[in-house]
Amino acid sequence: MSIPTLITFIAYFIQASDMSGWLLMGLLGAIYMAGMVTGTVVLVLWKQIGLSGTMYEIVPGFAANCLMILLVNLLIGQKDEGVLKEFDEVINEIKR
Repeated sequence: MSIPTLITFIAYFIQASDMSGWLLMGLLGAIYMAGMVTGTVVLVLWKQIGLSGTMYEIVPGFAANCLMILLVNLLIGQKDEGVLKEFDEVINEIKR
């Protein structure tokens, strides 16, 4: 699968599932990198506790990362009108 095809598929998935609102990562979420920090902490704790034999530690780390990005973005949201306008333009272009 080519990169443009993959990007188109992801964009259609976002539009079809109406997840577009929370995928606009807020500025504070990006600045503090809450998702990456949380994922890293879970990864290290998972390995230190000794659960690596049960499941590879990157799986719960990645899940915690995604969950934290979602939560931070729901709390903060994207407020930059330029970003919101550009996002809407891209979604409208994809719908054509």
